[in-house]
Amino acid sequence: MKYIFQAIILFTFFSCNNPKQQAIENAKIVTRKIDPTLDSLIKKYPNYTEKKTQRENIKSEKIKSDKVLKTEVDNESENNSDCVFDDNYKKITAEWLGEVGIKKYVWDSKINKATFIYNGDTLTVYKGGCYHFVSSVEIKTDLNKNKLLDSILLTKITDIACKFKFDNYCKKLSEGKFKKIDNSNSSYFLEFEDDDPEDNLISEGINILEKRNSTVIEISEYYN
Repeated sequence: MKYIFQAIILFTFFSCNNPKQQAIENAKIVTRKIDPTLDSLIKKYPNYTEKKTQRENIKSEKIKSDKVLKTEVDNESENNSDCVFDDNYKKITAEWLGEVGIKKYVWDSKINKATFIYNGDTLTVYKGGCYHFVSSVEIKTDLNKNKLLDSILLTKITDIACKFKFDNYCKKLSEGKFKKIDNSNSSYFLEFEDDDPEDNLISEGINILEKRNSTVIEISEYYN
């Protein structure tokens, strides 16, 4: 019995220290694929991971007076180092538009958004944020929202989602993997399934609503 026990100990020792065995064990470990956009944000904004707890706490701090909230906003503007990401919307939006080949636009500093004409439609866009990194495109078109039923408006939405690198929306729209919800006579909502809830990318869906004689489409997503 003594020798059998010693043999078991020796076998276990050599198995644990065997490089080939260790390699086999390591091969069994499956790591989650990192979203490349999220990976680049983490590299560009180190505070993203360091201040995760701070962001979560901010969500729960709702019970404050207007005066205190105003003071915090003023302090945030003066001290950009508190930002997890970057709230220089003008710079980041300009970089984004440059990446997709948009050179001519009008910047509104009051609302921190750029407006321009794209394929006959008016687009209002912005990108950036302090605690949430938002990408947003609003499309104002003369196409009636009911054209969604014969795919004309849907084709337009897909084109813009792909053009402005909303990869999740682009892929799902192209594959027809979405759910259309009729909110009212003047509003639709396109709902998409989240394939990776752990990537911190929130794609809540696309709003389609009628405003007077135009249709307005709101496409947005953000990193939390």
